[in-house]
Amino acid sequence: MTEVNLVDSAKCPHCREEVSGEELNALETAMAEETMLVCPECDTILGGAMGDGMFASLAATQLAEELDEIRDVVEALMDAAEADQPDDIDDESLELLDDRMGAAEVNIN
Repeated sequence: MTEVNLVDSAKCPHCREEVSGEELNALETAMAEETMLVCPECDTILGGAMGDGMFASLAATQLAEELDEIRDVVEALMDAAEADQPDDIDDESLELLDDRMGAAEVNIN
């Protein structure tokens, strides 16, 4: 079993900058109370558990065509993530996701 120790600082795996506790930034989601630690030098995500809210917020940032649209895309992604079956997804959410991601295609070859 791996032993976990507390340390005063660590190096960012991306830019190799020495990062201490006071310098860490926290990335917060738009919809959920989730945070992830981010390097202050290069914005690399350093740690934290990624739940549905964090995933939806990061994906929405990539899928939204305008900044004002991010919250709508997050809500559509969360609607899809929380659905027990495809019929549970709101029609507006499906329409928005189809518009941004394209309709799903299944090929069996």
